[in-house]
Amino acid sequence: MWHKLFLTSFVILVQEGICLTGGKKCPVSEDVDPCYCYYLSGHAYLTCQNFTDSEVLRRIFNKSQSYEFTVVVIEDSILEYLPHQIIDSVQIRELQLKKTTLQQAFDQTPLALDSLHALIIDDITIERLDDPSHRLDALSHRLDALSHRLDALSHRLDAPTQGTFAEFKKLVKIEVDGGQIEVLTRDIFPTPFNGRYIYFNDQKLREIPDGLFSQMPNLCIVSFKKNQIAILPERAFDIDITGKVSIFLNENPLKCDCQMIWLIQKKPRILQGKCESPKRFHGKELNELAIQDFNC
Repeated sequence: MWHKLFLTSFVILVQEGICLTGGKKCPVSEDVDPCYCYYLSGHAYLTCQNFTDSEVLRRIFNKSQSYEFTVVVIEDSILEYLPHQIIDSVQIRELQLKKTTLQQAFDQTPLALDSLHALIIDDITIERLDDPSHRLDALSHRLDALSHRLDALSHRLDAPTQGTFAEFKKLVKIEVDGGQIEVLTRDIFPTPFNGRYIYFNDQKLREIPDGLFSQMPNLCIVSFKKNQIAILPERAFDIDITGKVSIFLNENPLKCDCQMIWLIQKKPRILQGKCESPKRFHGKELNELAIQDFNC
């Protein structure tokens, strides 16, 4: 069976605080042409645009084996596959795939997956996912599974499937913006989740369940802008958010009643959102409210 996958604005950060330094700067331009490389503040950045030949990419990365790239960007391309040498032949910290169509993910399983610290996917189409000869045993296996779920989300699936992000144990940031997600549950995330950032902006969320942010000791940003959320329950968290967690609820129909007073009491590091109801609070910013404004 053939499946087509569309991914838009999905970000996976799998490690933090590791930068490649030292080593050589950029390869000579002839070795990476038509890609281009620039070196800034100890980091090399390689950008490859408008590619149609996977073998040209393979040649470029084979010639770059002694170099380290902080970021590799592949964008605006139509390719049969990504050569595994992108990951196996050079050290890269971050791989960005943007506005690109692939017949399959990689030509063969990359072996140096642990060297990849960040994967950023933005507006990607993968034509073929179910042919066993083209599935990856590691990255692609997990990415394909994740990709199917993200594809389903774009077709108005009510909720991500259990374990959607669970295999990505080293996630620092989960960002899924612009879709039709109506329900989130704790079991879509790793347990524990040691990441710091969760973004589900511009979705169709109406309720945040109790325990959604449990076992997330390092959480520092929660962003649910442009949803249909009325109440953020205190029991969604099992950590003290005072001065630590920033909460963004902009463009939600917030009901600023006794169920929300805890946010005023706890004083998050940043709190953004505007009251829709009750009438006396209509249009007022959450961070402008005081405990004495409530009759609870």
